[in-house]
Amino acid sequence: MESRSIYPTMTDRFARTDGSTTSPCNASASLYYGGTSRGTVNHLYYIQGMGFDAVMISPTIENIEGRVSYREAYHGYWLLDLCSLNPQFGTH
Repeated sequence: MESRSIYPTMTDRFARTDGSTTSPCNASASLYYGGTSRGTVNHLYYIQGMGFDAVMISPTIENIEGRVSYREAYHGYWLLDLCSLNPQFGTH
């Protein structure tokens, strides 16, 4: 059996499409911070360069929108529509 070295990411927290790092990230606020699927794809060589050969991403399906009593669904685990992408993470 071939082994894998897996790098886990949370889409919203990993990388923005434009590569910027100017958004303050107050993790205790539990809000979206702008990471996208394209931002993750743009960093695949970086991940590979660290010796990883697989990536585990957080769910990118459409989640409930807006603030609720539990904050925002930046983590991807508050499913709204299994057949749609979360627009917060881009369109592809």
